[in-house]
Amino acid sequence: MASNGRPCIEWSKQLYLKVSDYPELAGRHSYCRNPGGVKSQPCNTRGNGVLRIPQYSLSQIKFLEELGEGAFGKVYKGALKKNGETQYVAVKALKENASAKTKADFRREIDLISELTHDNIVCIVGVALREEPLCMLFEFMARGDLHEFLMGRAPPSGKGLPSMRLLNIAHNIASGMQYLASHHYVHRDLAARNCLVSDDFVVKISDFGLSRDIYSSDYYRVQSKSLLPVRWMPPESILYGKFTTESDIWSYGVVLWEIYSYGLQPYYGYSNQEVISMVRGGELLAPPAACPAPLYSLMRDCWRHAPQRRPAFEDIVTRIGDWIQMGGCPETAPSESGSSCGHRPTTSAKDLQERVPLLPPHCSTSNGSLATSSLKKFSTAGSSRAADDNFSTCSEVPPLAPKTKKYSSGSLIDTDKIGTKETVVRIPNKNCGNDI
Repeated sequence: MASNGRPCIEWSKQLYLKVSDYPELAGRHSYCRNPGGVKSQPCNTRGNGVLRIPQYSLSQIKFLEELGEGAFGKVYKGALKKNGETQYVAVKALKENASAKTKADFRREIDLISELTHDNIVCIVGVALREEPLCMLFEFMARGDLHEFLMGRAPPSGKGLPSMRLLNIAHNIASGMQYLASHHYVHRDLAARNCLVSDDFVVKISDFGLSRDIYSSDYYRVQSKSLLPVRWMPPESILYGKFTTESDIWSYGVVLWEIYSYGLQPYYGYSNQEVISMVRGGELLAPPAACPAPLYSLMRDCWRHAPQRRPAFEDIVTRIGDWIQMGGCPETAPSESGSSCGHRPTTSAKDLQERVPLLPPHCSTSNGSLATSSLKKFSTAGSSRAADDNFSTCSEVPPLAPKTKKYSSGSLIDTDKIGTKETVVRIPNKNCGNDI
């Protein structure tokens, strides 16, 4: 415990020193150490991420091009000069004249993200906080976000991707989410747009909420306060504002659907209000064209109405890892109740009970917001997997109404039509940033 009352972190979990360079840091001893004997006292206290990552001056950073705009301000591709070498980075700059609260949120995000180090998480590599604009520096992912990566390779205009490449993408994201869940983080906005692809095709979960302005059509404003990605959210998040590891698992199932549909928008052709009604009513996305049956079975498992019945990320990583070891998915899915690859599987009494729409007991005003950062961490006391923002969107949710299809062909929503062969036609939609 540090003198300020904060618990020390493990040396192996900080980012600015290599344990291999300082043998005295190795092991799991219960006392603090001073690497190289250069400090008057240890300073690796949790809750002060600025002390754990390198700091640079703005003169070392060259802003090359604008990549987009997030909640804190613009995001740039930059070149960082250090020790005579140049490293490409993504620069997240805080907008000018930011309020004291926004600056505090910016520093809080540094504290939060500086604790994360994993091969499938985009890691922070430094900060520039001595002068404005305040900046966070992240590793640069040359192939951009996963949604655009998939869209550019979608058949028939694109050649598609090998089945093992798709499986590896799914495994990369599941591994990153397993890491977050094991450290009691809840993402709250997992989607293909928030995953980035490196030059060597490694997919990493990105800075959380960076692309919200770019993909504004994917979000739904609730009571003029919160923007919610309802197409990726389970019933309990839509109705109660309850975000947990289990809600992240639901979102992961939608990401799998995005991967195998090559970036189509979930529930495309339906409004956000209609999507809310459909999710409440238990209507699930149908399998994308050429999606292996085991993958669609996994998606359906992630979309179980009862959160506790969804598979853990650890189990998902194992399942996909086994398929990769086998050289690909098996031809057929396991024969489980509710895991059929058909449009409307035989439904058990328990699953029928799960399909009953959630009806909130009271309608309250939304106080939650995803305006700055979606990532949340929760202490192990109580429910470490829960992230409840204590708001309900029920006043915005319409009553269940008879479903009407906007398009008779190309629908990726479950229907009662069994054995019907449907065709998906992609129409470029520049206004919404993706295809219809």
